[in-house]
Amino acid sequence: MLKQSKEKPIAKKKLIDLVDRRLFAYSFLKRVFIEEATKEFLELLITENLLEIFIAKEENKQIKQGIETIYLYLKNPGVLSDENITELSSDYVNLFIGPGKLVAAPYESVYLSEKRLVFQEQTIEVRRAYYKHNLVPEKLQSEPDDHIALELDFMGLLCKEIGKDLRANKLTAARKKLNTQKKFMKEHLMLWALEFSENVQKGAREDFYMGAAQMLTGLLTVDQDMIKESLRQLKLRIDQDKEKNKKHKLKSVKN
Repeated sequence: MLKQSKEKPIAKKKLIDLVDRRLFAYSFLKRVFIEEATKEFLELLITENLLEIFIAKEENKQIKQGIETIYLYLKNPGVLSDENITELSSDYVNLFIGPGKLVAAPYESVYLSEKRLVFQEQTIEVRRAYYKHNLVPEKLQSEPDDHIALELDFMGLLCKEIGKDLRANKLTAARKKLNTQKKFMKEHLMLWALEFSENVQKGAREDFYMGAAQMLTGLLTVDQDMIKESLRQLKLRIDQDKEKNKKHKLKSVKN
């Protein structure tokens, strides 16, 4: 979490670095939960050292634990073997697809609707959020709108847009999108995704999904604070810029 400052806002670069790290976390977890892990996906994680690079700067214990669990899993001999990929795929199907009662249903409506079914009111509410902000998650047409991966993808897409705004010094636009994330977390993800994560941890046979669930729990918990602090820092910077502009105008009038 960013350190609080009562005087000056932190450097904009730190805000950009933070949103880039949030983007990586949401994008990674989206990929984990949207479909079975392929050999190519595991190879990418191993060869690019993506998790090793990410964990080097991570402070949250749950996120760190989750990444370490996945990292150790990827270090196992034979992790890329056809047999292991098949076992990993089997675990994914058992957790999220079925047949039968799902171990960890990946749909918001299953947790929050009265009937505990998919395609309920929550699904429509999530869809409205996507289209209101003109950000359509990948796989929207092949999965219900309130699938965990799509909701994580939406957060990631917002992170990407926030990063663009910060780099272009469009601070008010970045602040607006952060408030959208804050609202989406409160009205959707935080109402069900922690229970989903707990179910994954209880039912996962493979450490790959165990680690991903641990990471998700940590991310959801800490990201609320990250968003709150980022909003605070942006307000400080916007107020600072307004004060500078005010002084500049006064100086121009005097001259």
